[in-house]
Amino acid sequence: MAMNVAILEALLRVADQFAGEKRVASLGYPDLLVTPERLAGFFGAEVLASATRRPDIDSILALHGLTGQMDRVYDTVELLASRGIRMDCLDIVAARGSEIIVDLNEQIAPTLVNQYEVVLDGGTMEHCFNVPQVLKNILSMTKVGGFIIHVNPLNMFNHGFYSFSPTFYHDFYKQSGNRLAAAIYGFNGPALAPNTFTLPPVQRFDKAPERASLIVIAQKLVEGDAGWPVQTKYLQMIPKQG
Repeated sequence: MAMNVAILEALLRVADQFAGEKRVASLGYPDLLVTPERLAGFFGAEVLASATRRPDIDSILALHGLTGQMDRVYDTVELLASRGIRMDCLDIVAARGSEIIVDLNEQIAPTLVNQYEVVLDGGTMEHCFNVPQVLKNILSMTKVGGFIIHVNPLNMFNHGFYSFSPTFYHDFYKQSGNRLAAAIYGFNGPALAPNTFTLPPVQRFDKAPERASLIVIAQKLVEGDAGWPVQTKYLQMIPKQG
């Protein structure tokens, strides 16, 4: 998975709402695809000057179609630590060598429950077949008051098992007693200079840029079983009780 400048900005914005060390769970190791100039603005030139560069840059750039477009990729976990963010990366395989091995299709271990101020799904949920269980796991890992960031495909065919509509997130989080903490954004275009745009949360729309993804920020407000939502456009058809 990758972390472009839009995702990095979203992560730092929500993490900065907490004092002291912030624990973040990332579903997969997020390769930091941000230019040094932009990174210096987030972390400072002194931190960047001594930051560790990934030795596997060639394979990282090839994976993301950026061969020849960057001369350095910094270690994401180390840079975030300089901002008081302690990131655990969870994955089904140890792709970068330091991941906690977790199959998100199954219920997570109790040791991961209520441990994190932020959970970053930077492009993992679409690759898991059991999406309802993934959502349950994400919510259970997040502390009450914490945030969840989803970065999933809007219309990237065969990228994963699924693409997602904005109403998927709006209806799930709102009807479970939680909330969306920001407008829903989309992005597409070059990884180093993404184009961003807003998306309607529930209204139907017929056009979107090709190969677009969504950025959704939700906040956990309650504990307990979230249940399953009814799509907003059908709620008015359900008879009210009493």
